[in-house]
Amino acid sequence: MSGTSLAPTVLIVDDDEDQLLTFKILLESRHSNVITARNAADAMALLQNRTVDLMLCDVNMPKISGKQFIKEVRVAREGLPIISFSADPEYLEEEYQTWGANAFCDKSRSRELLRTVQRYLKP
Repeated sequence: MSGTSLAPTVLIVDDDEDQLLTFKILLESRHSNVITARNAADAMALLQNRTVDLMLCDVNMPKISGKQFIKEVRVAREGLPIISFSADPEYLEEEYQTWGANAFCDKSRSRELLRTVQRYLKP
């Protein structure tokens, strides 16, 4: 990437490998470094060993749910912007705040997701 600033690093946590790849390609095309994890344990290890500027986290994951994981990350990395997402329409948009997420996006709305990511990555 040209310029003096480094590209931001985004961690995407989702147990759906196809979704991970789709979001990874989408965000890399917008000049972000992207790292991925398919579960909460792998994601926590990455958060402990890497500098991350933003985390995207699926709400519905096996073993440790995205909701619980977001709560844990909020304690460990208080200032990290977190965007939760789901394909499940059962979640009320306001509910994400009780988990500690900064925003919530519908998984199927990639443009909305991109706009939300860009909003949180701007200095």
